[in-house]
Amino acid sequence: DINIFLYNTYGYFIRLLYMTQKLNQKFEFNELKALENRMKDLGVEDSKKFILVGGYVYFFHSGAIATISTLTSGQNERGVNMAAIGLMGVSLGFLVRGASCFVMRTEYLPPKKHALARLKDKLVEIVNDYQRKPATVPIN
Repeated sequence: DINIFLYNTYGYFIRLLYMTQKLNQKFEFNELKALENRMKDLGVEDSKKFILVGGYVYFFHSGAIATISTLTSGQNERGVNMAAIGLMGVSLGFLVRGASCFVMRTEYLPPKKHALARLKDKLVEIVNDYQRKPATVPIN
């Protein structure tokens, strides 16, 4: 029966999405830990190529699963195709996970100074700009 196959497949898909979530969290933790020391984690940098491929794979599977959901048949007594609804939910999950793979590839912004330090630097820059400067053209 196709519905038994689909319900077993849902569990596989959910485990796959969960494992990818945990992997992304591990990469983020390692990257933040390295950034605290003003370094880069080479393991995370190397894995960004893998994450890119994973994003494309999730996007492809999202479309494929959405297409398959339109081909499923079998409505319950209320006329609702539960298998199609479940597959569309999995398709949406894959779409979101694919987007998260692309977000994971982005770089964190460099840490900024706190506001008072930036204010002090800006004031020093303004004062230095307003100091007297020698004339560039001779005065007659």
